[in-house]
Amino acid sequence: LVLETRDGLVVIDHKCLNCTLDEALVHAAGYHGQLSAYADVLTRALGRPVIGRWIHLTFQGVCVELQTGV
Repeated sequence: LVLETRDGLVVIDHKCLNCTLDEALVHAAGYHGQLSAYADVLTRALGRPVIGRWIHLTFQGVCVELQTGV
């Protein structure tokens, strides 16, 4: 999912991880490279910065923001 805001784009990737919340949070950090690739493609294609990268952990019912540069 890509949201367009006045300041830039926000990427939200949905993940279905069948585990505890604590385990899912550890797994979420492992998707940083994938979301960085999405951000690079979007910036190149649309000429807009990606200002947020989020993982929606559907089974756990939470969203986690991935920090840039991690």
